[in-house]
Amino acid sequence: MSFIEKTEQKFGKYAIHGLPQKLATIQVIFFVVLMLKQMQSFAVGETLQLIVEKFNIPGTTILSDVFFILAIPSVLPSPSIITYLFMYFGTYLFVMYGNSLEDKWGTYKFNVYILANLVISLAMSQFIYILSGQSAQMIFAMSFLNFSVFLAAATHFPKFELLLFFILPVPLWILGLLGAGMMIYMGFNNNGLGKIFIYTVAFGAYLLFHWKLFKDRQVQKIKTVQFESKVKAEEAKAFHTCAECGITELDDKDMDFRIGEDGQEYCINHIEGK
Repeated sequence: MSFIEKTEQKFGKYAIHGLPQKLATIQVIFFVVLMLKQMQSFAVGETLQLIVEKFNIPGTTILSDVFFILAIPSVLPSPSIITYLFMYFGTYLFVMYGNSLEDKWGTYKFNVYILANLVISLAMSQFIYILSGQSAQMIFAMSFLNFSVFLAAATHFPKFELLLFFILPVPLWILGLLGAGMMIYMGFNNNGLGKIFIYTVAFGAYLLFHWKLFKDRQVQKIKTVQFESKVKAEEAKAFHTCAECGITELDDKDMDFRIGEDGQEYCINHIEGK
C-alpha cells in the first residue's frame, strides 16, 4: 500500500471535490478584479499591492505566497484581446485536465498533488528569501501549478489531441515535451537561485508523483527487451540437423531432412542407406 493510500484512509474525508473548478473560479474572479482596477489606471503591480494590503498580507509571509499561488491568475490582464483568449483557454484546459486527473487518480490523490505543488512553492520561496533576502516571483506560481497539472495530464493521456491554432491536431505528449523544454529554457535564462526555484517548483511535485511510474516503465521495457532477445535466440536455433554433415535448415532453407532407420536425422543428400 502506497503512502497516499495509507493517508487517504485517515484524511480522505477532507478532500475537496471539484477542486479544478474551484481554483479556476478564484483565478477568474481575481482576473476580473485586476482588469477592473487596470481600467481605473492602476497598473497590475499596483493592483496586486493594493490587494495584498487590503488583506493585510505582508509581502514575504507564507500567507502572501499562498495568496499569489491560488488567487493570482496565470495570465495577467492587458489591453490586448490575446490576453483574454489565453485566459479563457488556459482556464478551460486547466479544468479539463484537472477533472481528467481527478477521475483517474481519485479526489484525494489529486488534492494531494495540488497540495504538493503548493508546499513546494512555499518552501522554495521561503528558502530563496532566507538566502538572498529577496522574495521569489510568486506572481508566476499559478503558471507553474497549471504547468504541473498539464504535464501530469500529458503523461497519463499522451494520445489525446489538441487542435493547434484550431487546425493542426497535436498529441498531448508532444505539447508536454514542448512545455517542459520551455521551462528548462526559462531556467537557463535565470541566475542560480532562479534556476533552482523554477526547476523545483515546475517539476518537483510532478517527479515526486511520477518517479515510480517511470521506474516501472523502465523495468517493463527491460523485461520486454529480454523476452524479445530470448525469443530471437530460440528462433535462431536450428530445428533440423544432419547427423552426417551437420547442415541445418538455417544453412539451406530448401534442404529436406529425413529420419533414418537408426533414429537419427539426415539431410536428403545423406539419408540413403541410413
